[in-house]
This record gives sequence, structure tokens and C-alpha cells, in this order.
Amino acid sequence: MSLVLDRTDVAAFGEFLRDARERRGKTLQQVASETRIPRRHLDALEQGQLELLPSGMYRRAEVRAYADAVGLDRGLALAQLAQVLEAHEAAELPRPPTSPFEAPSRNWTIYLALALLTAATLWAASRWEVQSAPVVDPPVSEPQPVATTAPPDIVPAPSPSSAPPATPGETSAPAPTTVAQDTPARPAPSDLTLTITSSPDGARVLIDGIARGRTPITVSHLDPGERRVRLVLDGFLSTESPVSLGDRPSTSLHVDLRPAH
Repeated sequence: MSLVLDRTDVAAFGEFLRDARERRGKTLQQVASETRIPRRHLDALEQGQLELLPSGMYRRAEVRAYADAVGLDRGLALAQLAQVLEAHEAAELPRPPTSPFEAPSRNWTIYLALALLTAATLWAASRWEVQSAPVVDPPVSEPQPVATTAPPDIVPAPSPSSAPPATPGETSAPAPTTVAQDTPARPAPSDLTLTITSSPDGARVLIDGIARGRTPITVSHLDPGERRVRLVLDGFLSTESPVSLGDRPSTSLHVDLRPAH
């Protein structure tokens, strides 16, 4: 139901609220018990005596609660309240007598005051809506494995007690230098990748029980070692294959899925 009130008629706004309550078949006491609003505030609201109500966002909160209790659209009730307050407060602005030459300046002052009042009302309404909005927890992403780098081999330095003491006047010989033997280079854990394909495509990929996506897919940042790769696709038999990582930086795995029937 929509209703356009006279912008200067505060009493019509109160009648608008009272008619909605009576159509709902509720008494003022019932509305006061549901909304926890004092009875005197509800009386003033239905009599159009807005000066007896709290100002600012508290007045809007009481009108919102009243509208919910009597089945009114809260947006319509708050819009009518804003119209009434804007016209009521504009009518209370002082109007000192001015000469004809000062009339344009006075009009600009009134327009500026109305614009500031409207902006303040919209700002208060937006703040109230933001504070009353429910808080939604952010989605939780799947845990990703953390790649760890093994510390390099440390060659212990020779103990000072193992070297023979130097005699006076004799120069000690330099300690022999240990030359590390050449060992085959192993790729770092962060360099290992695994490319998985299937026929048909679109199978869900789980590596060691952790979902990684759907085929075809390339998974990087894997640690060396034995991995269990499982492929799951509706209408096909799920398969699980062992894959050994560490011999080369990139490893490929292709699986032909068999129909379930």
C-alpha cells in the first residue's frame, strides 16, 4: 500500500500510522510490549507530536520498529517521516524581513540549509543500515601444503684439539682443505611439478587425499617422495595411482577412465 502525505501535515503522518495499527487489530499496549518502545512515545507518534520523540537515528529506529509491528513497509514509513521532518524543520527556519535586494541571498541560504539537512538524513540512514546488516563469515579456502626446504649438509670444522701443537720457531702448516665430492643435483621441493590428464577430461584430482582441481591440471610446489593420485568422475570407476617425485623436475600422469557400467 502506498500513501502520499501532505509535506506540511505532521498530524496526517500520525493518522497514517494509527490506521495501519487499527487495521492490524492491535492496541498501543501490544505494540509497546512487542517493540519495547515507551507508551508515551507511541502516543506522541500517532498524535503527530514528533518534538516529544528522541531525535536523529533513535526517532527513525522507533518508526522502523512500529512499522514492523503493524505490518507496514518500513521503507515507506521512513520515507514519509523524512518528508514530514524536512517540511517541518524548513517551516521553523527564521524568516527575518529583508529588502527586495536581499531576497536572492536569503533564497540561496534556505536552499543550502535544505540540502545540508537532506544529506545529513541520508547519511544517518546509510549508517543505520550498515550497522544493522548481518555479518557474513568469509569462505574458508582449502588448505594448501607448505613446501619446506631441507637444510644443506653441514661439514663440521676440525676440532682445535686434534691438531698437534706448534713448536717455537716453527710455522704451522695450513690445514688440508676438504673437497666435496660431486653429487647429482636434486631439484628443490618448490621446483617439482606434476601434470595429470585423463580421458575423458573433467575428473576430480586428489593428491594424498587433498583436492587439487580437475583434469587436465598441473600441480606445482610438491615435495619429493611417493604420492597417491586419485581420479573421480561421475559415471566412471575411480582410480588411484602411485607417483614417485624427485627424479626429475616435471612428471606427467595420464589415466584412461573406465565406465562404471
